[in-house]
Amino acid sequence: MGVKPLYSKGMVDLSLELHIPPEFLHEQMFKLRMVTPRIKRLWEKYADKPQKLKRDIQRIRQMNGCGNAIQFFEGVEVKETFEKNWEPLESEPSLTPVKLIIILDLYFQLTPITMVPETPEIIDLGKLIRTSPKVIAEAMGVF
Repeated sequence: MGVKPLYSKGMVDLSLELHIPPEFLHEQMFKLRMVTPRIKRLWEKYADKPQKLKRDIQRIRQMNGCGNAIQFFEGVEVKETFEKNWEPLESEPSLTPVKLIIILDLYFQLTPITMVPETPEIIDLGKLIRTSPKVIAEAMGVF
């Protein structure tokens, strides 16, 4: 329970689904921590019934576009800003621009001779971002 970290997987997935930047969602979560009558009602309704909460969330997600999202949103222009940072690259689908930034950060911490898949730092980063150490080492070679 509590406020999720700014760039946690759940927060990013929700922000991509809603087309709302993670920073704004994170701020709103902090506001939700304040006890208000609305929050009290939510706690009373769902605190001991996580399955009911899950079912209601599923129902709301299915209502996307009143059940006919393609026609409902036809002609609506979506202005992607932060979403592009989280989309897979065409040349390497396991990488995103955000992952490349993280790899670049590690690049500046290593020496060229240690930029190989067997290096513990590269292995740890691979586990963290769910990418193979070989792909990370190749990306470092390109930098």
